[in-house]
Amino acid sequence: MIKERLTDPAEWETYLEYKTGSGNLTKSEETDLRQYIENREYIEAAGRLFRGEIPLPEMKSIGKSGSREKRRVFIYEREINYIFKLLTFILMRRYDGRFCDNLYSFRVRSGVNKAVGDILLRRDIGEMYSYKTDISDYFNSIDISLLLPDLKELLKGEDEIYRLFEGLLCDERASVDSEIRQVKKGVMAGVPFSVFLANLYLKDLDYRMKSENILYARYSDDIIVFAPSSDERDRARSVIVSFIAQKGLEINPSKESETSPGEKWEFLGFSYLSGEIDVSASAMKKLKAKIRRRARALKRWQARKGATSEQTVRAFLRAVNKKFYSKTGGSDLTWTRWYFPVINTDRSLREIDSYVAQWARYVYTGRQTKSNYSVRYETLKELGFRSLVNSWYKFKNDTK
Repeated sequence: MIKERLTDPAEWETYLEYKTGSGNLTKSEETDLRQYIENREYIEAAGRLFRGEIPLPEMKSIGKSGSREKRRVFIYEREINYIFKLLTFILMRRYDGRFCDNLYSFRVRSGVNKAVGDILLRRDIGEMYSYKTDISDYFNSIDISLLLPDLKELLKGEDEIYRLFEGLLCDERASVDSEIRQVKKGVMAGVPFSVFLANLYLKDLDYRMKSENILYARYSDDIIVFAPSSDERDRARSVIVSFIAQKGLEINPSKESETSPGEKWEFLGFSYLSGEIDVSASAMKKLKAKIRRRARALKRWQARKGATSEQTVRAFLRAVNKKFYSKTGGSDLTWTRWYFPVINTDRSLREIDSYVAQWARYVYTGRQTKSNYSVRYETLKELGFRSLVNSWYKFKNDTK
């Protein structure tokens, strides 16, 4: 039974081994998880949950990557959140076989690389019509009354786990600015198990597309379909839009797109055109915005602290390199781990290298003028600049 596994020391050791092996923990996160396990804090935390002493999550609004928009996330206290992490780890492995193979988000031995790779297995992909869409505020908009029957069916024989979910999901209260408020929570973006429930909610759509032999891929709320004709593409689009509406969800119109043969399509931060797979324009825009913000923030830091130009550039390049190359960093995939295995051109990498160098020179001089090129490329390398182009070619050689 899953309930007993949540207080089994062997399960926690397995989870720890997985997390440390995946390279997605910072040193402080690894230390904290080890202490949690060694002190067996999970026993008291699990006891509270199954006695019905369910705490309320805190709701926060955080900025979206590369956007001024805010998104709502929910956070449970540390001791409870770890229980939810192990629960999600168990659920994903136990029920992975219940999901269709055209779903790629948060799966065992699946992910972005496989999603794009499977699409590209179609030799005629460049001759196909596509439709791509995205669901607005997907996680927090899921209708719990429609989700629970599917969850109950999935968790047959695990009545206590189902009741735990029922209690968590049906309670519409959250702590907002230290006040208890009624909010629409859905499956609560930010809570570990939300990714599993988001996969489950549209499971029938995935199988419908599979049964109709439609080239389709879903990564959580990102969906794309391909068809050999515009009519077939439009029929698939109608099915998707109708299904999403029946589930009480809304399409994000700004992220809908259609392409015809020979036109560029984008999915999960990648673009495809005439056999060339590159970083998408939208992903480039977001990345450049992050680089600019970091550079300007560090100039303000320099003014406050009285740091030297060299110190400030080193700090800027450390931040950029962490984004691109670091093997740790919590739940975020390192940028190169996302893109390097899939792209087959250095076109965008060269553009990004140039952009990083441009803003590193700005950090050094405080100006955006041609005179910045007096700060030589060799100087930037000495201060920590690492070329994405060179790193990509090395990655390709190492993985041959």
